[in-house]
Amino acid sequence: LVPEPLLTKGVAATLTVALIAYLGWDTVWSLIQGWRALAAEVKEAETFDGIRDAGEKYGEVMGKQAARAFVMLAMAALGSTAQTLATRVATLPGSAQAALVGAEQGGFRLVAAAEVSAIAVSASGEVTLALAPNAVAMSAKGRNVPVPVEVRVHHIATNKWWEATHNGGPWSPEFQKLFDRAGMSLDDEVNTVRVQGHKGPHPREYHEAVYDRLSTALGRCRSIQTCSEALVKELKSLGAEISTDGSRLNLLVTQP
Repeated sequence: LVPEPLLTKGVAATLTVALIAYLGWDTVWSLIQGWRALAAEVKEAETFDGIRDAGEKYGEVMGKQAARAFVMLAMAALGSTAQTLATRVATLPGSAQAALVGAEQGGFRLVAAAEVSAIAVSASGEVTLALAPNAVAMSAKGRNVPVPVEVRVHHIATNKWWEATHNGGPWSPEFQKLFDRAGMSLDDEVNTVRVQGHKGPHPREYHEAVYDRLSTALGRCRSIQTCSEALVKELKSLGAEISTDGSRLNLLVTQP
């Protein structure tokens, strides 16, 4: 989608991933189809008026919202490497919501966009992301990443409850939506705390309390960076309370 002659291949791939996250795949696919139509019309145009008309048609396809996102991301890409662009994207307005869209529609973590080395789009609209060698953080599906769990290590926001519906579950998908806004995973170390006498599973009251605290902490944060700072701060606060003997949350995770 993004022309490589103007950018390196890695930056072009990262920028395209960011566009998918910001605009959603349906919009990006419409832009791709519109671009193909524009290229065909410009090729056949015999006058400047014909070229202008083709450009105006594409402008209607793009719309103001997509144009703003494209310009913002393109400016961030200038002078960037794939890695620095991914870092810059995390500080841009709307990146928290974009991270959520990327996780839900594309199954990828926006903060790991630099791990994409190439993108291929078929004629039918199927998109394939090619990852760089040794890429490990692109997947947004925390449940597919095996994590060694020690006896007394407790995940503050559960990373194991993906399907069961008892006690208000499944809780992990709801927690991951919050973490997606911050470009984080339920498997991140900051989401763990060592608890003496830990016993599971935990009651609905515990998961509701943690969810409410994290959701309130995130509030209306707009960028991945600000969301991450808020989420990490609240996770540390929760961890301190959970590890304090006799506290409300401590009792909820130590009593069967």
